[in-house]
Amino acid sequence: MGFQYFLLFEPHESGIPHIHMMLFGDMKEDNIKRLRDLWINKYEMGNEHAFDFSVNKKEVENLVNYLMKYI
Repeated sequence: MGFQYFLLFEPHESGIPHIHMMLFGDMKEDNIKRLRDLWINKYEMGNEHAFDFSVNKKEVENLVNYLMKYI
């Protein structure tokens, strides 16, 4: 697929980690479908509604600021 990613784990009181991930790559529809299928069917995480790849500039700024506190 040719993706690069940035991955952070956030610990929770329950002991189950929460994952924050940024993907960098070609967001063509077939790649989005492959990511959805992999995450939902192989890893059994989330659902198809959890994958919204539309992003605006303010969301990117907020995400970067949020992730920086885990570095």
